[in-house]
Amino acid sequence: MTLNELALKFGADKASNLVGRETHGYADFYEQLVKKYPSNIRLLEIGLWDPQLPGASPRMWREFLPEAQLFGMDIAPDSKSLEEEVNMKVFILDQSNVVQLKEAANKIPPLDVIIDDGSHINQHFVTSLYTLWSYLAPGGTYCIEDLHAPQARPTEILNLVAQDLPDVESYKFISEKLFVLYKK
Repeated sequence: MTLNELALKFGADKASNLVGRETHGYADFYEQLVKKYPSNIRLLEIGLWDPQLPGASPRMWREFLPEAQLFGMDIAPDSKSLEEEVNMKVFILDQSNVVQLKEAANKIPPLDVIIDDGSHINQHFVTSLYTLWSYLAPGGTYCIEDLHAPQARPTEILNLVAQDLPDVESYKFISEKLFVLYKK
């Protein structure tokens, strides 16, 4: 199955054309992105517990990447249930808390892909990006989703942050909703 088909199967908003729910169409981009990494890719997603369909994205990732090392961060204690269900190490934390982010990141290997689908609040995703960038392996990719959310509107700030980070190979908006940074 394609990643988009799995997103539809599990109800992840990363799909295109999920009936009855707003979708963002990231799955096609992500499918191409993860192909450049080995089958045991190390992927971290921030924001696992969507109130509408909790755990949809981790289920999608596990089925699409059965050999992957999956890691997750979420503020919702119920997301811890995904550890056993999808074989994902889950950290319960506040993504705006630098100490908590570093404590969690120090317990996992360097990451190939980080996807921030957390609070969508500018201060939070900037804090996460600055804090977790050094835990991204060389050649890694950092994605920030749902920038169209009412609490976002980050175009200028993300361009400035990307210029401030060390070892950025390139960065771009894939759409108004998705910002991606590539590490050297």
